[in-house]
Amino acid sequence: MGSAEGAPAIVRLRGVSLSYSQLQALSGVELDFYPGEVHAVVGEHGAGKSSIARVISGFNEPDSGDIEVGGKQYRSVSQRVARLNGISFVTQSNPHVNSFTVAENILLDHHIGLLPLTSRGRSLKTVRSFLAGLDQQFDLDPSAPLSLLALSDRVLVDILKHLFRRPELLILDEALEKLDSRSLQKIQLLLTAMKKDGMAVLFITHRIDDIFFFADKVSVVRNGRILCTENVRDIDRITLIKLAYTQIANSRRVVSDQSFYQILKYNEAILNDLPINLLVFDRTGVLKLMNKEAQKMFGLPNDPTGRASIESLFGPSNPGLASRLMRMITAGEEEQLYQVPLEREELRKVYNICVFPITEGRSLMGSIVIAEDITYQEKLREQMRISENLASVGLLAAGVAHEINNPLEIIQYHLENILFNAGRKEVVDATHSIAEEIDSISEIVGNLVSLSKSGISGREVFDLRSAAIELLNLVRFYAEKNNLSIDFKADAGPIPVAGDKREIKQVILNLMKNSFEAMPDGGRLGIELSATPDVASLRISDSGKGIDEKHLTSIFIPFFSTKDESSQNLGLGLSLCYTIVKRHGGSIGVENAPGGGCVFTIALPVHRSGDAP
Repeated sequence: MGSAEGAPAIVRLRGVSLSYSQLQALSGVELDFYPGEVHAVVGEHGAGKSSIARVISGFNEPDSGDIEVGGKQYRSVSQRVARLNGISFVTQSNPHVNSFTVAENILLDHHIGLLPLTSRGRSLKTVRSFLAGLDQQFDLDPSAPLSLLALSDRVLVDILKHLFRRPELLILDEALEKLDSRSLQKIQLLLTAMKKDGMAVLFITHRIDDIFFFADKVSVVRNGRILCTENVRDIDRITLIKLAYTQIANSRRVVSDQSFYQILKYNEAILNDLPINLLVFDRTGVLKLMNKEAQKMFGLPNDPTGRASIESLFGPSNPGLASRLMRMITAGEEEQLYQVPLEREELRKVYNICVFPITEGRSLMGSIVIAEDITYQEKLREQMRISENLASVGLLAAGVAHEINNPLEIIQYHLENILFNAGRKEVVDATHSIAEEIDSISEIVGNLVSLSKSGISGREVFDLRSAAIELLNLVRFYAEKNNLSIDFKADAGPIPVAGDKREIKQVILNLMKNSFEAMPDGGRLGIELSATPDVASLRISDSGKGIDEKHLTSIFIPFFSTKDESSQNLGLGLSLCYTIVKRHGGSIGVENAPGGGCVFTIALPVHRSGDAP
């Protein structure tokens, strides 16, 4: 189910006000939360965001107003009523019991007031079944004590504890900010899937990027009032930032008679702490302010003003961008640039860049430049595009493979009959050629069928390090014969992974073969293996010419090939590698190396002793 305001709202707030002693936290708040909708709430610190969540979940009783929950109207909602109506609140404090296991913490609230704690074995079985049934798989050991987990994983456990109840409305009060990037990606995908089943999410955050990546609606809270509620697709980042952060929106009115420098000093505190890459230039292009996030982006000291220019910041990796930004700033133009590549310290990232002029009456005073890092979103979008293409090819393959194989078998039968009865050499040679082409067709069909497979046929636990060494020994003679050197580095000891050993070796061999083909005149093949307690990483690099930047995002798509037509390459090898790795719960990526050549990186889950293969 998608979000639809035609469906009854899960929660409605009508004229809700709340005060803490002399402090007015909320004033006449009116909000609706619908099934299948992610509703973000943003605003300054102390604007009243958390108070909205606490009123809905029964933690605070409002001074006035009405709350409608589950079609019934209440003067105030108790925690019991909220819970019975499927409202679940992930607070900023993330309450948990460190001495309990992950499983016991996930089940803790489920048992309180209902049943005594069950046996540890039953708890483990219940939570393992719950985690296995989710759309995303998390690297959590249900039997591990919570005290041994990092902060990100403890927050993850708290979120999963609330999802265990299958809530109607999940409230996240700045909870996602504490997750690491891997867990954040999985939680966002999981919540998106649960949203389609009708779950609503109230998403309190200060991260603008997350709103545009994740939310359907956004409400701006200022001084306890709802300033506006908009569909995310109908509002841009600049407008949202101006609305959410009071000083920026009001600076022109408050300090209209002061200099540009004084305006900056007035706004410096909030600009400096905004969770975006923000720079302020005067009308001549001189840098006047760079906040903390932008300093980290460019790797500059605390006070770069006066020592950094548009050319030094943007020019080294994108000269055309620097001159374009300078023209916009000096002309006072408002513009947005999308998917702009920038390289910093040999890392290539992609940004959306917004330029917003600052005026005093009719006079141009300067410009704000905001650079939004969308590298993660772009990678995720490309992964989704590749997955969709592979799924389409898989459906096609599953539907036609049988129909293709049947006539192929008949043709092969007739060819064998011709070979048995033919006496002329030219007929025999022609028949052998036809047979070879049919074998090629059979191989293509087999690869297409492999793309459509969703499970792992032969699962076992094996040493990834030993598998890589076996393959290196297999290709070493070929490498020596073709003037190719091999550098192998690996962590000491075995690296256990679970899955189909034959398929994983097929992936590694295919990537090594591609590297060899990229170095027809000789070169260097690098193999690096490392592992953390959770992830095994395999890097395969070469010293070839690399891959054209415009092809990097398409390299795993079926039938896409960068090789010339004479190679007769059909572009299925890397697609098959991608499918196999994803089937094993891992990831695969490619990038050009700074010194030339390209690097393929495979990440696979490390198998933990005691787990099933």
